[in-house]
Amino acid sequence: MMGPPIGKTLVMFIEDLNMPSPEQYGAQPPLEFLRQFIGSNGYYDVNKYTWKSVDSVTLVATCTVSGGVPVNIPKQTNLQYFECCGYAYPTLHYSTYLGSK
Repeated sequence: MMGPPIGKTLVMFIEDLNMPSPEQYGAQPPLEFLRQFIGSNGYYDVNKYTWKSVDSVTLVATCTVSGGVPVNIPKQTNLQYFECCGYAYPTLHYSTYLGSK
């Protein structure tokens, strides 16, 4: 069993969840790893041919469309494991709040 010390919870932050490009057959290996990690509470270690169980880990992830990169997350593989929410860009530039011109 892997995880934080007993009685603690590890929060793992994943930035730009939408960045992995699909391979030839449409799979996205990093997202498939996360699907297995979340759905099965662990992962398969391909080097030692063993299952690694993980406990007390919470994942927080973001994805954006900045730079013209489309959100490319197959619904059937990952979105069922995440609570999704969206925020619109603010109408005022941050410099307005800082008093800059």
